Amino acid sequence: MKDKFIFSEANKEIRERIIAKWEHLKSWGSGLIPEGEGCYTAAALLNGEVVGFASLGPSEMIPPLSGCVGAYILDIEVENDFQRMGIGGNLVGMLENWAKNYGYRQIGAWSSQNKFEAIHMWHALNYGMCPAVMLGESAVGDPNAKIVGYYVVKMLNPK
Repeated sequence: MKDKFIFSEANKEIRERIIAKWEHLKSWGSGLIPEGEGCYTAAALLNGEVVGFASLGPSEMIPPLSGCVGAYILDIEVENDFQRMGIGGNLVGMLENWAKNYGYRQIGAWSSQNKFEAIHMWHALNYGMCPAVMLGESAVGDPNAKIVGYYVVKMLNPK
């Protein structure tokens, strides 16, 4: 089935279909699917239907590296029926290639522990893994919940 998937840059129509399909994007608006300079969204399609996507935007470093900008992966989603088929890895590969050609020095992301499969994907894709705990709203609405996961990063254009 893998050879039936089509991977492409998401044009406006595909971005709109992505936002309509994934419930969490409706509340976030299109913030996780940014448009404009330094932004990119890739989609996986099967028989014309979107089954996965990944998006990135620019992320400026903090002092003392102010002015240095890298790419940050904002969201990766693959429909449950199509997980563990390499779709997420292919989408990340598209983001990496685009970001490297764009000139970003590095690409990074966050993966919480509840995304168990994604943590293994990052490791398999040779990302540096940094365990971390951050505060954020939990699924039950606790605004100060501790979210355990990993920050991940990969150098694209080392100097």
